[in-house]
This record gives sequence, C-alpha cells and structure tokens, in this order.
Amino acid sequence: MIKTRWIVVISSVILFIGCENIVVDPAHSNLNVEDFEATWERVNTVYPYLELKGINWDSLYLVYKPRAEQARGDEIFTVLIDMLGELRDMHVHVKTAGGRPISTYYAPRWIKDKYAFDPIVVLINGVCYSTGDIFPEVMKQISSVTVIGDTTAGGSSGSTSSAPAEYELPSDKIIFVGTTDWRGYDGSPLEWIGCLPDILVEQTEEDVKNGSDKQLEFAINFLK
Repeated sequence: MIKTRWIVVISSVILFIGCENIVVDPAHSNLNVEDFEATWERVNTVYPYLELKGINWDSLYLVYKPRAEQARGDEIFTVLIDMLGELRDMHVHVKTAGGRPISTYYAPRWIKDKYAFDPIVVLINGVCYSTGDIFPEVMKQISSVTVIGDTTAGGSSGSTSSAPAEYELPSDKIIFVGTTDWRGYDGSPLEWIGCLPDILVEQTEEDVKNGSDKQLEFAINFLK
C-alpha cells in the first residue's frame, strides 16, 4: 500500500529557562506592564475566536497581570508567551528584539504528525519555475526528502516588499521586473540553471502522447 507523504516546515522555537541570572536580560525599559496591557487589549479588541473557544479573557487578565508586574527585563516575554498561548492559536506569535518570532502554541495534531511522514518525495520537471525552482532546492536540504524528475525551468527572479517587481511608468502603464537573486545552497544562481533532481527521470513527448507519466510512476514505486 502506498502511503501519502507530506512536509511540515517547523519554525524555530526559543525556550526560556528559569535561570534568572543567565537568560533574563537587563530591562531596556520600564514598560513591561504597559506591554502587557497593550497585548491584552489588542487581543480583546481584534481576536475573533474568544467566544468560539470559550476563553474568558477578562479572567486571564487577573491571572497574568501580577506576573507582568513582577517581571524583570526580558521575563516579560515568558508572560506574554504564556498568556497568548491561552488562545491556542498557531498564528499567534511574539517577536523578540532580534526579530525572531516565538510560537505560543502548537496544535496536538501538529505535534503528533510533524515527523509522521517519512520518506518524502518532491516531483519536479521543466514546467516548475519561480517558487517551483526555490521550493525543491530548499527541500533537498532535508535528509528524508528525495527530489525526483527533471531539472526545473530556472526562472527564479522575484521580489520583496521593500523591492517590489511592479513598477509604474509615467503613463500609468505597469511593468514587472524581478529584483531578487535567488541562489542555490552551493551559491550558484537558480536563474536559467534551475534546480537539479536527486534522481533524474526524463519524460519524453512520446510518453505524454501515450498517457504515461514516468516521473510519477517512478516516484510511486520509490515510495512502496
């Protein structure tokens, strides 16, 4: 029987350990209580699932307010993480001063299944480009992943929010020009070169005409 394989991308998690003189940074401000109040109020104002989840947010204010008042320096992070964890929502995070997001909750099904699918196959060929170039290159770095098929198209020029591809001309016409240079883990550009498979399985025009998908067939047999 063939099992379905999936991929879970796991975000980094920072664990705060209770060795106060080691992990608690000196206070950069005296706004811990203000940060707590603003966090509580933000959730109370905008969070859509308090009623659905049966969360008494007012009572949790009374639970966590004393902890916020007693927090020294970065201890406030543990207070905010614990309080926001009461929402039991995987989209709720706290960002550190260094910009790293800290997850406040992982669903039981996520925990149960995060390592359940092994091995993993990623199928690629020449119709894959853009994200289709980048995704398999990233996946190849995972030991349980095998990339099968043929080399991707090699069209990886992209953009970022600070350097968007969209550009408005004086006449209000719009052009799109990529602004980012995506590279493989060996430093070579993905543009024009593409992502190479771990196992090359070529697909001919004749295969397509005959309704044969050799790449998919190989992957299915590989996972048996």
